Amino acid sequence: MNSESMVVTRFAPSPTGLLHLGNVRTALLNWLYARRHAGRFLLRFEDTDADRSQDEFIRAIQQDMTWLGLGWDGEPKFQSAHADQHREALQNLAAQGLAYPCFCSEHQLSLDRKLAASRGLPPRYTGRCRELSDWESISRMESEAHVWRLAVHRACETEPQPRRESLELLEIKASQYGLALKGFTLQSATSPSTVS
Repeated sequence: MNSESMVVTRFAPSPTGLLHLGNVRTALLNWLYARRHAGRFLLRFEDTDADRSQDEFIRAIQQDMTWLGLGWDGEPKFQSAHADQHREALQNLAAQGLAYPCFCSEHQLSLDRKLAASRGLPPRYTGRCRELSDWESISRMESEAHVWRLAVHRACETEPQPRRESLELLEIKASQYGLALKGFTLQSATSPSTVS
């Protein structure tokens, strides 16, 4: 079988805790499928939550996988090793208007879910930050925690709309206020710390 058509499966646990039965089931099914089709089974740690990921859990997961007889092919991989590619993809999505920063707190999102449930609706993000102006987003990114959301409503359009303002214009506006755009994370020109 050539490498282009080879089956490759992976098990991608988060090293924020120990394996549980659901993890083992997923790993076993992927391992069995790869072995049945003479493919490869990869172990890739979803270690992008730097605050909660711990080396002790990485070691424990590897030991458990070995004990279970679920050997992986090659060295374990780490999702965090692809952070630069993720930033580049995010920049491309944002430039096309397909991603936007959301400033809603966990508390606000919880209230929105409760309100939806009280109305018999499924818990969905309200889109509160979806239509913020580029300038308002930039201003808020300087001082407020945020996450990036996919603009699924725009991705479904036949012709996705470009950002209202070009990235160059946003950079000029940001620099006028002593801010610098760095990979879509704003930094104060006087402070090296990033807001994420």
